[in-house]
Amino acid sequence: MSEQTIYSGMSNSVHIINATLIELRDLTKNIYDLTKHIHDSHWHGTTHCVEEFDNIGSAFVDVVDESSLLMNEFNNRLDKDGNELIFGFDFIIDKEDINCPPSLRSVESSLIYDNMDIPEKISWEKYKSTLPWNK
Repeated sequence: MSEQTIYSGMSNSVHIINATLIELRDLTKNIYDLTKHIHDSHWHGTTHCVEEFDNIGSAFVDVVDESSLLMNEFNNRLDKDGNELIFGFDFIIDKEDINCPPSLRSVESSLIYDNMDIPEKISWEKYKSTLPWNK
């Protein structure tokens, strides 16, 4: 085997390893982006306590909008808003209701796609009246 053949084989290995590292970098970037999205858009407001922010000068308001709570209920099958009902299983918001938050309008389609029963459809106002803090 000549020295040139050995070098050529090593060069191919270097290209394969380099391509693999690039794919690994891209994969970890996708995982990071997804994890950051889940944290920032879905978990952030419900997973931090005010005490955690006392020493860093941040302002934090422990308020999560109702549509985020409902999507959290739907995804986890747990009551998050204290009304003893689970969104997507006990009820859904009527997507034709003008007050229905845009993020909740696709839930009915998801249920149909997954061959699940469509629960009772209620208005956004009726839902808000079930919340303990609105009674």
